[in-house]
Amino acid sequence: EIAFDPRSYDFDHPANKRPNHHFGMWDPHHIDQQGCYDRFVIQKVTLDALMQRQIDRPDLDADEALFEAAAVLAGTILMSSGINGWGPSCHDSSITLASLMPQIANYRDRFYRDLLQRTNRVHRDRLAAETLIRHQPFGAARQHLNAQLTETRAHQLEHIHLGQIFAFMGHHDAAHEKASLVPVPSARFRCRIACQLDQSLQAIEKNNLSDATDIAGSIFYLIQRGIQCGAFADPWNILGFDCQFSLFPALENSVHDHRIDELVLIVEQFFALLARTWSEAAAKDNQELCQRIDEHFQEAAQWWHKYAAHQVTAIHAADPNALYDAASHVAEALNLWHKGGAEAGNVKFWAPYAQIFDSPKAYSLVIHSLLEHGDHVASMALLINWLSEADRIPLEQNDSSFYILTRRWLLDVIGNSDLHTDIDEQGKTVTEEWNLVRKLFDYFEANSEDYWTIPEFNRGNVDRPQDEFDGELESDEQEEQNIFSAAYENVSYRDSTDDGVEGEIFDNSDPDHSELLHLGEQIDRRLAFHDSLASLWKIAGLSQAISIRHDEKTDPQLIVDSLQTITNWSKRLAENRQKLEELIESIGGHVIPAPVGDFESMTQYDRHRVTLESLTERVIATTIEVTDTKRILDSVIIYLQQKLDLDISDSPIVEFEEVTSRIFAALIQGNQSGLREHWDLLIDGFSQLPLLYVPLSKGGQPCDIVNSRIRQRTLSDLLLWLPRLGLIHETCHLLETARAMERQHPVGLGAVTEFDELFNIGYQAIVECLIASCSIWDTGNVKTGEDLETASKESTVDTSDETPMSAISGDDTVATQLVQSLEQITESMLSNWLAHSQTLRLSVLERINNTSMWKATVAFIETYGSDLFTQQFLAMGNIRGILLQGVENWLAAICDEPQINFKLCDDLTSTITMDETTALLSLILESIVENYNEYRDYNSTTTQSDHGEMLYMLLDFLRLRTRYDRICWNLRPVIQAHQLLTSHEKTSAALLWRESLIQRIQEEANIFLGRLEKLQQQYSMKMRTVANRIGEQFTHSMHIDFLRSLVEPALEESQHPDQPRLAFDQLLAETDALTETSSGSGIEVPSWIVALEEEIELLRYPDYIRYDEKRIRDVIPQKLLSIEEVDQQLQLWLKQQ
Repeated sequence: EIAFDPRSYDFDHPANKRPNHHFGMWDPHHIDQQGCYDRFVIQKVTLDALMQRQIDRPDLDADEALFEAAAVLAGTILMSSGINGWGPSCHDSSITLASLMPQIANYRDRFYRDLLQRTNRVHRDRLAAETLIRHQPFGAARQHLNAQLTETRAHQLEHIHLGQIFAFMGHHDAAHEKASLVPVPSARFRCRIACQLDQSLQAIEKNNLSDATDIAGSIFYLIQRGIQCGAFADPWNILGFDCQFSLFPALENSVHDHRIDELVLIVEQFFALLARTWSEAAAKDNQELCQRIDEHFQEAAQWWHKYAAHQVTAIHAADPNALYDAASHVAEALNLWHKGGAEAGNVKFWAPYAQIFDSPKAYSLVIHSLLEHGDHVASMALLINWLSEADRIPLEQNDSSFYILTRRWLLDVIGNSDLHTDIDEQGKTVTEEWNLVRKLFDYFEANSEDYWTIPEFNRGNVDRPQDEFDGELESDEQEEQNIFSAAYENVSYRDSTDDGVEGEIFDNSDPDHSELLHLGEQIDRRLAFHDSLASLWKIAGLSQAISIRHDEKTDPQLIVDSLQTITNWSKRLAENRQKLEELIESIGGHVIPAPVGDFESMTQYDRHRVTLESLTERVIATTIEVTDTKRILDSVIIYLQQKLDLDISDSPIVEFEEVTSRIFAALIQGNQSGLREHWDLLIDGFSQLPLLYVPLSKGGQPCDIVNSRIRQRTLSDLLLWLPRLGLIHETCHLLETARAMERQHPVGLGAVTEFDELFNIGYQAIVECLIASCSIWDTGNVKTGEDLETASKESTVDTSDETPMSAISGDDTVATQLVQSLEQITESMLSNWLAHSQTLRLSVLERINNTSMWKATVAFIETYGSDLFTQQFLAMGNIRGILLQGVENWLAAICDEPQINFKLCDDLTSTITMDETTALLSLILESIVENYNEYRDYNSTTTQSDHGEMLYMLLDFLRLRTRYDRICWNLRPVIQAHQLLTSHEKTSAALLWRESLIQRIQEEANIFLGRLEKLQQQYSMKMRTVANRIGEQFTHSMHIDFLRSLVEPALEESQHPDQPRLAFDQLLAETDALTETSSGSGIEVPSWIVALEEEIELLRYPDYIRYDEKRIRDVIPQKLLSIEEVDQQLQLWLKQQ
């Protein structure tokens, strides 16, 4: 029996990762007396896609088109039946999807070939000719089906995310409209909840607490209703299946159910809403509303607690009862505090409550409230109390973070998060602020206990966390998710399962790995404290230096006190640096057992390696942060010594670090002459040091990585600050020095270059200097296009391919002048950028651009790919394991295994040499790892992916995209300039800049589009991820910049619904145009949607959460340059070049 499922298909459901699931399945509830399934259910999405071809191809004979659609439908039924089997007992746990898929592909192809022979002659002749072009029988109909399903999936993904974006922006009507375009209930429920969450926050801000409480009740109803109708995951699956979704009976064919993460997030957002509303109501002594919220919260907490999500380590979930208790205690305390007059600094009042705060959430709620009311004394006391309880109460849990709150406290106390204003909004004197800051860190040292010291890598003494069931189960289980395990799953296994082929549930019987995870978690917790401490000391030290610089009448005793305190901090950082180096050395002494060659051994080896490397990288990151902070503090120390007229100028400079410290001290002081005094020493010192490093994954040494990355951090800070003093020439000189450091000090194969990031930092700072300076330029001195072309001919930069500035027109003379200056500075710096790019290999595929190497690669794949390049073999964990132990070692091990029979092993040494095999196989595997998202697209949308011998088709598409990416890389400075113009609201200049680039690059873009079309016809494949990338025509990122610029005004418009929404209407029109032709394969969220999400997050989050270390550059006031000064520095740099 054939049945039809009329419901819309949800591509976001984890069942969609089961191969062929969207084609249909046997009804598991219909079984005959022989134990066989007897009803097959066809999905509506497949039928719609098949019938769409009748509309899209009216040129085809109607009967023939219908026959082909029926043939493909039969093929899809055959494929789905292979996955389901003939009955419940067909497939046992020993059969995996990886072993089953080749068999299904084999008899599917036989079916199509047999059917082709039984087709009438006229139709068969046309299909046979089509087969030669499409490389498969009925290829046109089959590929049309895949393309339609991919487009439907991509449209669904885009509209779901846009609905969420518009909801968070406050434009709820547009959000509901987008969600309604996706005919699946999960999208509509998520959108409605997102809109109501936003409405509730707006109600709280407007002091409509009763409305916020009513909305919270509606959200709770929607959550329960969504679970009951299947729009959300069944929460019993959290505990029952450990958040896994089974795709197939085999244990390895289970994947993490991401819907559970979404459900947990929504529920905890609901709890956070109740907690905030309760606190606000308590502060206003609204007892009736507090009672309502209490009842709602308690009911919801009891309902959610029964699912025990907080007991499952596979997800981050808070105990709802703990959340309720925390909210209750905080509401009670705030109510009494406000009744008592809300006296600031009343530590005695909070002392009893500190004893009952038993969760991060409780501390977080009350400290947040105190900071909102400006009570820095009481909030500091509670922060210190929390720190003293760190062994019992985690310093970070979900959205409650001691570190974020401490940073907010510090930024509030110093009065300004940008560190460059000398206005004290709190009315305190600098001395009072400094004393309060100093006390905080003194209390840190006295109350942090073990956290104050650097941890040790002692595997014999692992303190595993205990839970409430330890006594009954006699086992040690973690109460919260381990970040190293999560990092491994994200990197290694989630990628492989996202291709719809396989997944893994880790076997926890590996005691060595389990112990390593526990130890890594303990070390990570303590390193997080030292990261935060270093960051806070950097902010405090710089802030104090700037405050003293702004106040010419600063008490000398305050300077002496500041000098002594910051010197003590610097000494402590030096001790921490030494201990961190010892920790790195001890971790490096741990040896991972070598794999034997089989799949299980390779993935286990990869798991151990990723865990150990993650831990080492974690320690390296802290070491860099500590060292960087010490350098900044040493610079502040020198500045303060100079402020006290302590004579240090005649003391000899012994270490290169002293040079950098004096340079930074001059920057802090705003002293150009002092900086230039030591400039040559700085350049000479850098020139003698390496900047490149080999990463851990390629065998690099941690100490070398630390030293190189510290130098990179020093260079990046200099590049941030030099243009703030108007030193454009010095910035260009430093960039040239950085490139020379990489060129003159090679470190071996696999080296990592950071010059591109350094260039971006320096170039951005220069462009921002010009954008700020243009406000003082004399618009009467705008150069004509003829003048600029003459200047270009006189310079050493080749601009033969550039469009003359005379081609750029505009009424805004300031914008024109700014664009002209940007053009000159960009041309002068592009030579450096392009010279670096020529030495850089962006992709391993650039090695096979020559014809002979490509032919050898194709021949290898066609000869050995059939049994070698299976979907299981190309799983990310397996590929990485092979590459890490070395392809030659893997080949030697695998050829010795009697149960493994590869043609490659038979031909090795007789037909093909080991060296040749190693080179070709390494190249192929590295290409797949580099482009794994594209491989997933290939694997899920093409029939060629079932045949390993056709893998070269994917590589050919990737070769084309690599050549496209090379040009995009060369254009990065030009694109970056447009982004900066847009973000600084220089709309006219951004438009001129964009039009100029389009004129110059359009011809090249058309060439790539032609090559893409040729490949699509040659291989009869679309490869949407590649096609959409090339379809961007080099200028898509500029369009994204424009979209991002509309987000902030659109957010402001949502606060005034009665006024016209011009910005949002424009944003809506632009997004509608982008969704008309969906981008991607529906697996990854398109880049323009990701950019919108990032922009909203950036704008909606408070400064203390989205605090960016690069904002520290604002300690140097921006010096504005005249157009003559800009030209003078530019000509000096060109002459030096």
